[in-house]
Amino acid sequence: MNHLVRGLGIAFAAALFASSSNASIITFDLHYSGAQFGNSAVATGTVAFDDAVLPNRPSNSANVLASFLGIVDWTLTVSGAGTGNGTFALADLEQVAGQASGWIWVLNAPLDLTRELVGQAGFDDFNWCGFTSSCGNPLAPGGIMPFTIATSGETGDALLLTSMAPSGRVPAPSIVWLLGLGIATLGVRGKR
Repeated sequence: MNHLVRGLGIAFAAALFASSSNASIITFDLHYSGAQFGNSAVATGTVAFDDAVLPNRPSNSANVLASFLGIVDWTLTVSGAGTGNGTFALADLEQVAGQASGWIWVLNAPLDLTRELVGQAGFDDFNWCGFTSSCGNPLAPGGIMPFTIATSGETGDALLLTSMAPSGRVPAPSIVWLLGLGIATLGVRGKR
C-alpha cells in the first residue's frame, strides 16, 4: 500500500507542476451603457479568453477570428434598447459555423489582466463584428467605433463599454485538486 500511495503522490506532484505551466481561462465581466449617447440601453455579459493565446503586448488585431484572440466564450444581454434586445452568444457572431470573426483587440502596451481594463493606458479597443458583414445574427450588436457597439446589427442604439473587469466567479475545482483529494482519501484509508 505504501508503494501505491508513494506512486500516487509522485503522480500528483507531477500533475501539479505540469498544470502550472498550462493556460488558464480568464473571464471578464462586460458592462455597456447608452447614457453617453442619450439612450437607456444597457448591456451586460462576459467574455472568456485562453490566456496562453490572448495577445497581451502591443498589437492591432482587427477583423480576426475569435480563436485568434483565444476567445472561448462570449455572451451579452442587451436591454432597454429601441431594437435588438435579447441575449446573444458566440454563435450569433458566426457567418460560418464555428468561426466567429470580426473581433478587434488593440493594445499599445501590455495590460494588467488582473484588474479593470477600461481606463488602463495601452487599452485602445475591444470589439467584435467591426465590419457589418462579420456578424451572423442580424439582431446581434456589433462594433461601430472604439469601445462602442450598436444594437440590431450596428443600426440601433449605441452603447459604450464602461467596464471590462475580471469576473468574480468562483472557478470550478481543477483536476489536479480532485486528484489530490483522492490521494489524501487513499492515504487516510490506508492508515486504518
